[in-house]
Amino acid sequence: MSLSRSESRMGIFDPRKLDTRQVLPVSFQGKILDYCQEALHQYPQRLVEVPFGLPGRFNALGEGRVWIDHDQVTKARDKERLLKRPLAFSELVRFSLENGEHCVRPSFTSDALNDLNRLAYGLLNAQYRSFLTIKQDVNRALGRMLTRYDFGENLRVKELAASLFATVRWATIHELSVFGQLDITLTDAVFLGQSASETVENTTITVERYDLLDELPCVADKDRYDIFIATLAFDSVWFPEDVFLQRVGGKWYQHFYRLRIPSAHPNYVNLLHALKTGDISGVKREDLMDVGIETVLQPTSLSRVPYGDVVEHNHVFEPMASSIPGGLVRRVVNAFENQISPQGIFIIGDLSVDDSQGTMYRTETTWKISIDDMSGNKSHVTTNKTQSAAAYATDCARVPIDATQSTGAVSKVLDMYIAKTILEKMGYQVKIITVKDLLDTYGEKSAGDHHLEIRHKFMLIQRQ
Repeated sequence: MSLSRSESRMGIFDPRKLDTRQVLPVSFQGKILDYCQEALHQYPQRLVEVPFGLPGRFNALGEGRVWIDHDQVTKARDKERLLKRPLAFSELVRFSLENGEHCVRPSFTSDALNDLNRLAYGLLNAQYRSFLTIKQDVNRALGRMLTRYDFGENLRVKELAASLFATVRWATIHELSVFGQLDITLTDAVFLGQSASETVENTTITVERYDLLDELPCVADKDRYDIFIATLAFDSVWFPEDVFLQRVGGKWYQHFYRLRIPSAHPNYVNLLHALKTGDISGVKREDLMDVGIETVLQPTSLSRVPYGDVVEHNHVFEPMASSIPGGLVRRVVNAFENQISPQGIFIIGDLSVDDSQGTMYRTETTWKISIDDMSGNKSHVTTNKTQSAAAYATDCARVPIDATQSTGAVSKVLDMYIAKTILEKMGYQVKIITVKDLLDTYGEKSAGDHHLEIRHKFMLIQRQ
């Protein structure tokens, strides 16, 4: 079964369509523009976060967030002088939503964060050592699991969105397995011109440039792969087919995102150019920490959402966010149709919701100026402030993201259980196991972080 983009993409949201006449502040009271001006007087090269909501509906969670910069404050003050009165909170939100001058794209989209992640991983130069790549106990357990599949003596593998340290994984697996020859293709959008970091005996390693957003071309039967694998890959790509939802008051809302750059940022020209084009030559990773992620939620109906029936049956809790990984589903189907052998397997390892009921762990690290939601009347810089899921739930649970200091990228928490249900309806066999279960099953006793080993899971996908 193939998916067309027309049936799976949920479109773009024009911020002018958002009704802001009744929006209220979420975490403070008073003259918001004064707070913004005071904060930006101290930190003119940064942004001030302004979350907003509607009365009786999003009082705690907020309906969205905008980021105010020095240029917006100046223009808002000019508008107040013309009106001869202060701007109401709703007017400031409307003003900021419609002011896309310093945004990467003027409209809000579901895949806007790719512009940020593309730069982050490009600046890492494919050197990211992921939790599921370098842990040798995990690699040994994977190797033992793979020996239970009847692939024959020679094994053909393609690893998607691999770092150059992926060779460590396959060296470990080769030592444990019964496979004679390993033919491995490592792919990544930033790999071109680089070589693998380690030589593996009886193994051919090919480096291929490939972006997860692109369709996989069809290959001849003799060139098909026994194993496709992607670890901590799909959580970092925001596909146009992905849909991020929230249920509040018995109604469903869809998330849309936009990136804003501080107008007074010292590297503004290069940073905006890099986010629009992917050219990393003029930026550093530290620049990405100053980019603001703006959010709006819009009412929707599950009947309009691809696979909405799956969400309706699996996610009943409020105000939990839910995500439909339409991009993952599309890429899995594409891989089986065009490149995976008839008996092959697709292995996806990622951070996922905790269980089939959609319990989700979230953290966020913010590097921007934020309104102090405790005192309600001062601004501060929340540099490298990480909140637990419990503390985060009443403030920012509306954003299903995990912004990490280590990479500068913004990842999403996958819902493997929704993906499993969708793929099973398409005729695939799908099994989900936690990393801890994998270690226990295949004889590895990890001394590592058991919390991470439960949160991270493997999804094993085969044809029926």
